[in-house]
Amino acid sequence: MATYYISLTGNDTTGTGSSINPWRTLYHATSQVNTPGDIIHVNAGNYSESQTSSLAIGVTLEGDGRNVTTITCTVNTLNNGLLELFSGAEGTNGNQHIRGIHFTTAPHTTHFGVSIAARSNVEVYDCRFTNFRLFGCNFSAITYHLGAGEPTVYATGNKFYNNVGYDSAGLYNVDGFLYGRGIMQFGGQDGFEGYGNDLEQPQRISATNYDIGWPIKMANEGWIKNCRIYNNRLVRYRMLAYHGDSENWNFCFEMWNTLGGNQFYNNTCQGAVDIVRNHNTTTEFYSWLFYGNTITQPLITPSPFISYGIELEQGEEDVYVFANVFDKLTTPVVFSPRNNNPRGITIKRIYIDRNLMSNCGTTGDARAVIDFNNIGTPDAENADVTDIYFRHNTVTKAAGANMAHVFRLPVYVGNLCQRFYIDDNILIGDEQGAIVGMPSSRVTNVWARNNMTFQSNKLLEQIIPDDFVTQVPIVGLTTSGNIINVDPLLNSLFVPQAGSQALNGALDGTNIGHTGGEGSGNLPPTANPGSNQALSAGTTTTTLTGAGTDTDGTISGYLWQQISGAPCIIVSPAANTTNITGLTAGVYLFRFTVTDNNNATGYADLTVTVQANLSTGLKLRKRRFKIGN
Repeated sequence: MATYYISLTGNDTTGTGSSINPWRTLYHATSQVNTPGDIIHVNAGNYSESQTSSLAIGVTLEGDGRNVTTITCTVNTLNNGLLELFSGAEGTNGNQHIRGIHFTTAPHTTHFGVSIAARSNVEVYDCRFTNFRLFGCNFSAITYHLGAGEPTVYATGNKFYNNVGYDSAGLYNVDGFLYGRGIMQFGGQDGFEGYGNDLEQPQRISATNYDIGWPIKMANEGWIKNCRIYNNRLVRYRMLAYHGDSENWNFCFEMWNTLGGNQFYNNTCQGAVDIVRNHNTTTEFYSWLFYGNTITQPLITPSPFISYGIELEQGEEDVYVFANVFDKLTTPVVFSPRNNNPRGITIKRIYIDRNLMSNCGTTGDARAVIDFNNIGTPDAENADVTDIYFRHNTVTKAAGANMAHVFRLPVYVGNLCQRFYIDDNILIGDEQGAIVGMPSSRVTNVWARNNMTFQSNKLLEQIIPDDFVTQVPIVGLTTSGNIINVDPLLNSLFVPQAGSQALNGALDGTNIGHTGGEGSGNLPPTANPGSNQALSAGTTTTTLTGAGTDTDGTISGYLWQQISGAPCIIVSPAANTTNITGLTAGVYLFRFTVTDNNNATGYADLTVTVQANLSTGLKLRKRRFKIGN
C-alpha cells in the first residue's frame, strides 16, 4: 500500500506523487494510481479541476478535512462531473473510501460532484458538496449511473455519512419533463446506510427557473432493500414555481420501487417523505419503519398550500409510522394509489401509531389529516385497501387554519376497502367530523373506539358527493367508548395532564393519544425576524434583530441570509442582531433561521425597503412679497 500526494506546490510533469515531490491535480493523480489499497492524499488548499477524474477500484481518496481541502470543478458539459467511480460489472467490490474533501463548483456549473456506479463497499464521509447543478453524490448499482431499472446484482456495503450538502440538487430535463435529483441519491442498494448528514437545498431564484431538487433522492428509479436513513437533517425549501407550486411535491426524501426491510428514523425534516411502489419481498415483517422523526414546515401561520408529511404512492404494504412528530402540515400521512404500479394497487397493513400531529391545517381548502387521494377517479378505482390502523395519535389544528377531518375513509369503488381500526386517539379541532365516511358499499368493517374529540361535536360524518344519488351506510361500523367534545387537558408537549380522561382510558389500559417522547422529543423552534423596515432615501445601513422561541428547549444558533435584492453585506450572519451595510435604493428580502438544541430549525422572512431619491426637476427661486399697500 502506497500513499501519493497532491499539493498546491506540486507539478504533474516533474512530480512523482511523493510527499516531497507531489503532483498538482486530481486528474493526473487518478490517471496514475490504480493499485488497490493505494491512497491519494490531497493536502490542504484550494484546487481547480478542468477535467473529470476517474478513481480506480480499491483506491482511496483523502483530504486534510472538508474545511481546509477544497476541489473546485469547472467542467460544464452535459451529465459530466468532478469524480467518477464507474465499473463495467454490477457488484464490483470497490473496497475504498472518500473522506475529508470539499467538492464544489461555480454555482450550478458542473453537473455532479461524485458518482459511483456498479460498485459495492464504497464509503463517502466527512465531505462537503456545494453548488452542483444536478446532484452532489450518487450511488448506483447498475453500470450507467444515470440509467434506470432494477440491477441484476444489488450493491452492498455502501455508506454516506457525516457529510454536508448545500444547493446541489436540481431538475433534469428528460423529453421535456423535469425530474428532480438529490444532493445525495442512491438506488439498487441492499443494506445502504446514510446517517449523520446535513443536507439543505435552498431555492434557486430566477436564473435557473426555480429548478430545485431534493436532499435525498433515488437513483435508477430506486430498487432498494434493507437500507437505513437515520440521524440526518434534511431541509428542502418550498418551491416557488413549476413543480410543487401547491407545495405537495416539496420532498426532502423520495424513493421508488422499495422492496422491504427499510428504515427511516431520527431524522429532522423540512419537506415530505415520498415512498412510491412499495412492496415487501424480504424476510422482515416490515417494508418500511418510520419512527422518531420530526417532519415540519417552518410556518408561523398556516399556509394556503398543501403540505404532506409522509406520502405513500401507488401501492404500499407493511408500513409502520410510529412515534414521530408532524408539525405545521396540512396532511401528515396521505395515500395516493395510481394504476401505473406494475405490481397492482394495494394498500394493506399500514400502522400509524403514537404520533404527534400538531398545528395541522391550511388556510386554503380544508383537508383531512389522514387522507386518501384520487378518490372516485379511474386512477384508483381498482385499489384494495385493507387493515389500516390509526391508534394512540394526538392531532391538533393550527390556530386560524382549516382542517375538515382527521381521518377520511376511502371510496375506491372498484375493489375492497375494509378493516379500519381508529382507536384511542385525541382529535382536536376538526370542522366536519373527526372521521368522514364516503357513501361506498365497498367500505366495510370500521372500528372507531375510545377516541377523544375536542372543539368538535361529532365523531363521524358521512358525506354524499354530487355524483352519488343515495347514501350507502358503512357496513360493519362500530363506535364505542368515544368521548365527544371534552378537553383532554394537554400540556405544552401535547401530553395529557393530571385529571385528563385520556389517562389510562384506552382499550388496552394505556393513555389515549400519544405518550410523549415522539420524534426526537423535540418540536421545531419559531423564528421572529422583527418587523419589515422602510428606510429613507440615501440610507446605506440598518440593523436587524431577530429572536427565537422553543417550547421544549433552547435556541442554540442563528443565521441571517439574503434571499433577494441588490448585493449588500450581512456583518454578523450568525448572530441574532446584525448590521446590514452597502444598501442602495430597492427592496431586500432577508431570511432569519433559528436552530434549537436538538438541531431542529425554523425560519421567517422580512423585507427592507430603501426609498429612491425623488426629484421633480423643477428649479425653485426665491421671491419677495410686499405686505400691505
